[in-house]
Amino acid sequence: MPQSFQELIIKAGQELYQDFESKWTADRSALQDQFDQREEEIDQLLREAEARAETAEKRAEIAEKCRREIEEENAQLRAQNLRLAAGIAAQSDNHNQQREKELAMLAKISQMLESRTSAQEPEAKKNIA
Repeated sequence: MPQSFQELIIKAGQELYQDFESKWTADRSALQDQFDQREEEIDQLLREAEARAETAEKRAEIAEKCRREIEEENAQLRAQNLRLAAGIAAQSDNHNQQREKELAMLAKISQMLESRTSAQEPEAKKNIA
């Protein structure tokens, strides 16, 4: 092979390699830029997800605290309701007992009045006659 032909082949090979290396470097740089951009987007999404998770966790803690407070208040209201119901029942029993005493007393008074009226009727008939 002639020397000039060999030099042309070597030069063409070098130019082809330089062209390939230049394109490869440009492609690699573009891919690295895309990778860096995607990585930053992923980091941003992770930060947002962590913030949302933290917010959700805080809301869950608040909800749990509210649930416990409501349960405690509900228990207190139930206890108060039981005390009030017992008080009302006791008052009702006292009222019924008092009513029974009053009815018994009225019955005695009624009997006494009837017996007086019965005892006075003969005298009244005597006085009329």
